[in-house]
Amino acid sequence: MVFGLSGAALAVWAALHLSEAELPVAAVFGLGGLTFLSVAGLAWRLLRGGAVALTWDGRQWLAGGEPRQVGLMLQTSPFLLLRLQAAPRRTTWLAVERGEAGPAWHGLLVALHATPVAEPHLAEGQGG
Repeated sequence: MVFGLSGAALAVWAALHLSEAELPVAAVFGLGGLTFLSVAGLAWRLLRGGAVALTWDGRQWLAGGEPRQVGLMLQTSPFLLLRLQAAPRRTTWLAVERGEAGPAWHGLLVALHATPVAEPHLAEGQGG
């Protein structure tokens, strides 16, 4: 829904600004429609994946049981855009809405801003 509204707003903005350039009406609506379709296509590409179980164990993120690097790319009040990286060239984008996260929303925000816990080290001479 966020991408749809963004695409519509961008299309209207483009149409209004192009109308000041004294272009024919068909060109204005054509470029506005092209803008909307571009944003919709990008949104579809970003969101086409299914649901992902994202967990934080205090040291690393796990997505679908696999370790991932998680980057918070965009944060608004009702929406997060996360970048999940499993390997240097394998990136997945995850859009999270507050309503989808439910009661886990606050914990997710805290974990995203948390510093990972360092591995515990045994003091020299201690066995274990």
